[in-house]
Amino acid sequence: GYAVSSGKADEPFTDYTLPASHYASFDVKVANGYDSENRNMDTWLESNPDGWVMTKDENGSSVAVEYYTKRYDNEGIVEIWIPVNK
Repeated sequence: GYAVSSGKADEPFTDYTLPASHYASFDVKVANGYDSENRNMDTWLESNPDGWVMTKDENGSSVAVEYYTKRYDNEGIVEIWIPVNK
């Protein structure tokens, strides 16, 4: 995902407004594959000591945001953000 200040993304992207929420952020080293981090996210959601759970969007769907920064270019790392609440 990329932040756009105008509220309109250029094709082929679509607009999605992130709901106000707390977000858990996970670093994914793309060369290692996403599956390894999916397991880490599931483990954290099941066992975090503060009781955070994944929040669904208004349609009842799970949301995960891939956020690309310079870390992707330099280290091959993508941030995955998931909305959470207690």
